[in-house]
Amino acid sequence: MYRFLLIIFFGLANFSISYASFPIENQIINSLDTSKFENIDKYHSNLIKMGFDISSCKCKECRENRKNFVFKKSENSKNYFTISAILFVITLTIFMIWLLDGVACINSANTCSNSNTNIILYIASLVIFGYTSIFYFLKGLIHSKKNN
Repeated sequence: MYRFLLIIFFGLANFSISYASFPIENQIINSLDTSKFENIDKYHSNLIKMGFDISSCKCKECRENRKNFVFKKSENSKNYFTISAILFVITLTIFMIWLLDGVACINSANTCSNSNTNIILYIASLVIFGYTSIFYFLKGLIHSKKNN
């Protein structure tokens, strides 16, 4: 029994055994940086096309001749506020139509619908347009804070 425990101890104490279910080798994987092989002008123009602001680029070429690159002007937060206002007006219009439909139903029972599809449609469109207008408003606020 003593020999058996000693064999198990030395077997587990061997450091070359992995505790994973498959062998793992410690190797350093070198990956190639593709930006070293590209033309720096092409690299920066690709970044600009993707929407990155490269005005704070720290590469050697940018520090030496920053005037050669055309920087993309950042989007104006006014666009977000305009979209938010349009969506809010649509939300208010739907809400007013819903209220007028309710008042017409109260005044005359003939105009009331027996199914709840109109109510569900009004509520769903109010939620969609309302939350989207709030989203664009907050996005405009964040964008205006970023630009300042």
